[in-house]
Amino acid sequence: MVDYANLRTVATRLIGENGRTVTLARYSRLAEDPAKPWRGPATDGTQPDVTISVFAVIIPPDNNQDAAGTLVRRNNFTALVDSASVESATTESLLEFDILTDANGDVYKITSVNEYKPGPSSVMYELVLEQ
Repeated sequence: MVDYANLRTVATRLIGENGRTVTLARYSRLAEDPAKPWRGPATDGTQPDVTISVFAVIIPPDNNQDAAGTLVRRNNFTALVDSASVESATTESLLEFDILTDANGDVYKITSVNEYKPGPSSVMYELVLEQ
């Protein structure tokens, strides 16, 4: 039987050794006037509603070849996020977060979130990012 707690410990250790602290931000999606949602949120969108700090490894895009040998261009960054740091920072789903800011001040838009949860607890999250 697979020891999922050990997998999580290894993922936490590797991300901690090779990653850095990043900030995830969530902006409001609630309309100021529910009867007129097309007017948008009450805030101007410059200040996030929620921010959390987590550990992550950011992987830059690369150009790879597919099975046929054709060059495939990938423009998206990937961030591998430690699930233990997420669980200690928030009870909210990472699906709700919009922006990742790294320690260098680089800002990325989160386009998708994948949770790696092969057993009872999450091992890590994969965020697909656009710069």
